[in-house]
Amino acid sequence: MRKSVLALLSVALLAACASQNTPQTTHPLSEGEARQIAEQHCIKGGEALAAGQYDPEAQVWRFEANLNSRTEGCRSECLVSEKDQSARIDLHCDTQNIAAKGFAIYLAETGETVLSEQDIISYEPTTGTFILTDIGAGKISKPEYRLEWPADLYQKVFLAKIGNEEIYRGKFWSWISSSSEPGIVMQPALLAQTDVQAFQVTSGYVSEPKPEDLDKINDERILERFRSLGKLKEGEATPQ
Repeated sequence: MRKSVLALLSVALLAACASQNTPQTTHPLSEGEARQIAEQHCIKGGEALAAGQYDPEAQVWRFEANLNSRTEGCRSECLVSEKDQSARIDLHCDTQNIAAKGFAIYLAETGETVLSEQDIISYEPTTGTFILTDIGAGKISKPEYRLEWPADLYQKVFLAKIGNEEIYRGKFWSWISSSSEPGIVMQPALLAQTDVQAFQVTSGYVSEPKPEDLDKINDERILERFRSLGKLKEGEATPQ
């Protein structure tokens, strides 16, 4: 009898140990909870999310997002973190295809990409104003730089290209600079909505605009590119 009791206890202990060593498949954040967060922070009216997929390495839920505003050559995902339950949009782009024909701003001295068309929400040619995404704004400016660029950009030469073809070049300039600049300049845009990040490309700072520079800024290849992306705001004045 005593041996039987001991045998049963041994079996029970082994079962308990096995259950403790079995990997847990539950997540602190369920797919339904993650979807609610994604719907609140990543999409708006008319937009939708696909079924979620859990990434155990990154500890995030991934939802492919069908957004109203799309970037050619890119697909959008909403990532929901298990750790802090935050959500953000992540773009996955065919960079080779975009670079071959897309618009981008580069630093002339290094060839580094400063901004690409994925970072731009819209372009308004009447004032030369580019409205940026949050990601784009974070690449070139911070709230403290309302009137001027960070030191690593200020007065540096930039190139505006479509694919590998240079359309125009100019300098990052400041609204509070004491120096004039006769060529094309790029400045932080002064908009009435202080929560909107944008930059403006114009001909000359404290200098007479040059018709040939204005033609380059609104080169038909740039207009056609943004028109094809649905990002050209023709005939719309940017609020000052």
